Amino acid sequence: FKWQNPEVSWLEGLWARGDRRLSHLLIAAYNKGCKFDGWSDQFNYPAWEAAMAETGVDPDFFTVRKRDVNEPLPWDHIDNRVDKTFLSQEWENALEGKFTADCRLEDCNQCGVCDFEEIDVRTYQAFKKELTRDSGVGLGKDAPFKKLNVYYSKLDQAKYFGHLELVNIFLRALKRAKIPAKYSQGFHPKPKISFDDPLPIGIESHQEYFTLAVADFVKPDAVVHGLNTHLPEGLHIHDCRLAPLKARDHTAKSSVYQISISGYDFDTDKLASFVNSSEVTITLTNRKGKLKKIDLKDMVVNIELSDSKHLLMTLKSEPGKTVRPGEVLRHVFDLTEQEIKQARVVKLKAESTAYRAERMGQGAKR
Repeated sequence: FKWQNPEVSWLEGLWARGDRRLSHLLIAAYNKGCKFDGWSDQFNYPAWEAAMAETGVDPDFFTVRKRDVNEPLPWDHIDNRVDKTFLSQEWENALEGKFTADCRLEDCNQCGVCDFEEIDVRTYQAFKKELTRDSGVGLGKDAPFKKLNVYYSKLDQAKYFGHLELVNIFLRALKRAKIPAKYSQGFHPKPKISFDDPLPIGIESHQEYFTLAVADFVKPDAVVHGLNTHLPEGLHIHDCRLAPLKARDHTAKSSVYQISISGYDFDTDKLASFVNSSEVTITLTNRKGKLKKIDLKDMVVNIELSDSKHLLMTLKSEPGKTVRPGEVLRHVFDLTEQEIKQARVVKLKAESTAYRAERMGQGAKR
């Protein structure tokens, strides 16, 4: 059995059967702090009661009131082709215990979905798929493998992919390209792949990377071509290099960003004031909600204008100490949150000691 707070179930019923008349209730509850009600420690039932009293919403009207069969429903304006008369008849059949035959096997039930021109019922016979040599999940436990550092760009609409979405996109592309990857052991084997620090949603990048373990015979060029064939627009693999089997510090030590805001000219006086300051202390909040003070000047390696509308900045990254471009815009140019959201932020490059070594030819050849 699954236990759930009855007040949560009651509230779910209210929203499941409610309509647009509850929009004012939603806003009122939000203003009273109701934001994460799916978490038991955040659910605030008295706040919902206060919001209902404030907006005059009678919850019983939506939850326990018996509805007439001919009464308009909140979702009636959505046409899913199923005739409402058919649903009413099905309701009566259910009350009488009558059986409705499967229209795939017997006569049409006149539900309204099929017009027998563009939409019709088709049946298919199930078939067994023969197992092949590449039907498994990857390399065997003792099969020789190597690690590759795969470098890619994330531009245009791809900037809206979250990190978990991005991981799944690459995993699907890996499978579709039939690249023999090395998998973890256990009941739920997964490809051995690790990504760099997640890029915030909304930021584009010309240089991101992940490390992938593949069969020893796989060529880097084959990985580049195979993945690019199956990646969506905005994601593109542009380089693939042999990586050491033992983990090496590949965390970016500095990242270069180009920033522009449509219709906005960056204030040169504010920029000069920041550049000439010896120290600019700001307070950030980490994921655990703790406040942390850092010197912004220490994290900004370089900041300059290529012209009045384009800003270039190089930000330093240290373990447990990272500053996002938005924080620089907020504290240097006094931009509002809305102005920061309108900015186009493009990560031009990110370098670590390991990546610089590879570019200089000290890494293994393709």
